[in-house]
Amino acid sequence: KLTDKVRATEHAASIVGSPIFLETGEEMTVKEMLTGIALASGSDASVAVAEHIAGSEEGFVNMMNTKAKDLGLENTHLQDPTGLPAKVHYTT
Repeated sequence: KLTDKVRATEHAASIVGSPIFLETGEEMTVKEMLTGIALASGSDASVAVAEHIAGSEEGFVNMMNTKAKDLGLENTHLQDPTGLPAKVHYTT
């Protein structure tokens, strides 16, 4: 739900790139996190929401790759939820 509270883990708060500068233990609603992701490319918020949804960043990445495969995206592999450059992050 958009009103669910998401707590930033130490891992999420440590993400660099385009953070919204979450602090470890800080709580925001899903709606607030999504706003930070949409308006500021909040890489730390992306990880916090991914952890909230799937229990871990890795679990969420698995969900993203499964969805990509379900959609028929044969030449796509996602490595993290941030969209930042990564070695095996690609889509064609």
